[in-house]
Amino acid sequence: MHEVISAKVFNVSMIISGLLLLALSNYIINELIRIQKAVGLKEKYLTYYRVAFVVAPIALCCIGIFPYGYSFFRNFLHGVCAYSAFGVYGFIIASLYYSMSSLPKYFLRINYLFLMALIAGYILFKVGYFTLAVNEIFSFGIVSAWLILFLRNIASIDSREKLEEATN
Repeated sequence: MHEVISAKVFNVSMIISGLLLLALSNYIINELIRIQKAVGLKEKYLTYYRVAFVVAPIALCCIGIFPYGYSFFRNFLHGVCAYSAFGVYGFIIASLYYSMSSLPKYFLRINYLFLMALIAGYILFKVGYFTLAVNEIFSFGIVSAWLILFLRNIASIDSREKLEEATN
């Protein structure tokens, strides 16, 4: 099957994005270790997040490695990788309320908006309103925006503690 240039660009961008997120996952995990006591993160959840922040970027890379539309096997692998990334990020977003309840309440509430947006995109894809590429781009945009907010909130924990110490 002939592949157009936009499909190649999309697949390469998914691979590069996955690799960048994999590199970023080391920073995220180190930040979670740093704030573990401050937010009350149990060791069990830290282990889950370590695995999740490595599995999701690898799944994102594999979405680009196994392009959709060539064979049943590639379509199957593409779907497994896409659903894996969707499920892992959904787990991370949904579990923050229970694992790190001392994060700012506005952030914990907005997590559910991000999760609902991911689910809405999936539903729009299943009913045929979104194409596969649109759904993948939409989901990637939602997860990227959430990741930026998540990083800002975990990075601000140290400055909030210093501010509380300075005022006491």
